[in-house]
Amino acid sequence: MSVQLQFAPLHAQNPRLTHAVFVAATVPHTKSLARRQAQFRRRGQAVLAHAAVLYGDKITASLWLQLRPRQVDAWLAAHRLEWLAQVVGMLHTYALSGELVLPAPVASPTASAKLAEAEKQWTLAQRLPSRVGAWIFHSDAADATGWQLLQAVAKAPVAAAPLAAQLQLPTSDPAVLKRALQVVVPAFTPLPASWLAAKAKPTTAAVAPLKKAAPKLPAVAPQLVQTLLQQLQTTAHSGAVYQQVLPLAVNLASVVNALRGFGPIQALRLVAPQVTSGGLHELAPTLDQALILDHATVTLVSGFAAKPSAATVADLAELAAAGVGVFTTKRPLGARLLQVEFAQVTLTISGSSDLAASDYHTSIELDTLTIAVHDLYAAWRQSLTPHLLAATLTAPKPTHRQRLLSKHPDALANFKARVAGMPPGDTQQRLTAWLYYQPQPPLTLHLDGVAYFALAFPQYHTVVIDTFTPNNALFFKHTENAAGAAIELAQVTSKQALLAQGGQRAYHTSEPIRHRVRRILGQGV
Repeated sequence: MSVQLQFAPLHAQNPRLTHAVFVAATVPHTKSLARRQAQFRRRGQAVLAHAAVLYGDKITASLWLQLRPRQVDAWLAAHRLEWLAQVVGMLHTYALSGELVLPAPVASPTASAKLAEAEKQWTLAQRLPSRVGAWIFHSDAADATGWQLLQAVAKAPVAAAPLAAQLQLPTSDPAVLKRALQVVVPAFTPLPASWLAAKAKPTTAAVAPLKKAAPKLPAVAPQLVQTLLQQLQTTAHSGAVYQQVLPLAVNLASVVNALRGFGPIQALRLVAPQVTSGGLHELAPTLDQALILDHATVTLVSGFAAKPSAATVADLAELAAAGVGVFTTKRPLGARLLQVEFAQVTLTISGSSDLAASDYHTSIELDTLTIAVHDLYAAWRQSLTPHLLAATLTAPKPTHRQRLLSKHPDALANFKARVAGMPPGDTQQRLTAWLYYQPQPPLTLHLDGVAYFALAFPQYHTVVIDTFTPNNALFFKHTENAAGAAIELAQVTSKQALLAQGGQRAYHTSEPIRHRVRRILGQGV
């Protein structure tokens, strides 16, 4: 039986869910996280078992195709059922699974017994066919996936008698109740609170203290996400600028994460006076795509208005190791910018929100979203460059924490591996000589249609532009802030523009390569 899946709106509903789905296959780092993931799996397995009865066996394969990550490695392929159960359990826990599938017609089991008047009235009240009512009240079927789902969702054992009263069944037979649940309980919709309250009496007289309900986090309406996707397409084709003030209770991280499937990200830029670990984890899916899937240029600039916590420093160190340019400023920073650059269009959110979870969820902020073909803030970012300094990140103490990225990319390590695999020759020797002086991770750029890379040497105040193409000229630029200059040069598209910004050409000479590299870096004559 085919079921129409409705997963598209889910990514916009809850950014924590989006991140949890993305890292569901990772190894837990704490016992509490391991218990939480085990709870998700138990609930998900019960939901899937019940869904298979209501929707057919193909529902599991359909859900895997809809929910799987964009890239599936060998481990995930081998454990896809376990991973799917965990994700479905998350959806059910976060009360988002109701939108997962469209309502499907209830199966119609056959039974020859005639319904009594009370049984007939109950069947009509539930809008069930008479054959289904006869199966519920007079069948000997023992399948109880609906009952198992209820027990998996409830935090305590559920008593049959109070639940039968809640459903207004004309009998208290436990077998009838379980068959009724088999039909009445929808697989993906969270159960009513009144059902879960129908628990057996506790064995002890102790009364658990009441817990204050957690505030409901603001979500992004699917209609807003759909509108923005349409505007991205329209702007990419027509060039018109689209701008709107975001709603008061909108979650900026979920906006960006919901739109990350629009196309490959070329650049991701984050600017904020304050950065927290919680804010970075809200953007984790977008950082994953930019760094791991799209190999985009990612920069983060912060004035660090407050001293970063140990968790924030650990997250920033992880991003720096993955190739993110992390910078601070010489002067106080008051600007806030979240920018995603695609191939033909740039999306920018500017306003009052810092990179902090509180600003995304609970604070009253004023932000404006702009979609344009050209970067409307390019001139401002260029004026910011002279004020940037590479951030000094102290090595964080070892701690059990959830990693920010789903994988462990290291742009510089990948670059070294590529150089090591090159055939011996002038190009391989020259690139090996650059690596001897410990550059920052390379930034990709294209000059006149040819792929180049920029290597920043902050310790020598030098940026070098080089290529893997043999017998190609080098460019370099001496500057006080080499890291900031590398980001600026990464936007250049031609050799003439590079020379206009102070780049110098290093023509081939007969001198040994090591001597030439040392001369460019100012280490000798």
